[in-house]
Amino acid sequence: MAVGTTTDYSETAQTLIEDAMRSIGALGIGDTAEAAEITYGLRVANRILKSWQGKTSFNLWRTTEGSVSLVTNQGSYALSERPLRIDEARYTYADGTILPMIRLARKDYYDLPDRNTTGIPTNFYYDPQRDSDTLFVWPVPAAVTTETIAYTYQRAFFDFDASTENPDIPQEWFEALRSAIAAGIYSTFFPGDMQGKMGVADEAQRAFAEAALFDTEDAPIRLVLGEYGDMR
Repeated sequence: MAVGTTTDYSETAQTLIEDAMRSIGALGIGDTAEAAEITYGLRVANRILKSWQGKTSFNLWRTTEGSVSLVTNQGSYALSERPLRIDEARYTYADGTILPMIRLARKDYYDLPDRNTTGIPTNFYYDPQRDSDTLFVWPVPAAVTTETIAYTYQRAFFDFDASTENPDIPQEWFEALRSAIAAGIYSTFFPGDMQGKMGVADEAQRAFAEAALFDTEDAPIRLVLGEYGDMR
């Protein structure tokens, strides 16, 4: 029995949108969607990807490494990218050794008695705003040669800018996105059909759950006995 020898199967925005339309009966097997339908489907697909960004328990492929060079007496740094969130940060000495840093909540950072205290940065706070982002470190570095802050962050999905582009997701998520698009466009093609809409929405939820099960990190969990015997 002959089997394939490649694993590079991919989709485009247009194939996902057209297959979503076919799955709900809005497009025939041999038919092609109109330009306005593809444009509409692109908007739906981009909204779906942006909404998925808010779900923090998956998307290992978006976990990315970045770094920023420290400056003497400077405690805030604008980043070249815009992380959705920074999970970890590490102070990196000039000789390459690292010191894991503690992530502060916004209140904890702004409640520091003196945010200009100098020393080796051991804490960080990331402030993601709509149009800008800032990484704060504390204490503020008093003297810098080649020290940096290395950080692990969740990047945003790349947009669909054209119907010919491939989705910024691995193959295991293709069906979840196709199903989500189908659910997102159903009411446009079949207004008032609430039963059909619910069925398509249930299918999309199942596809998302199956993809999310794959997209988790397989690592042991450590339980540490606290000072008063609490498990944390």
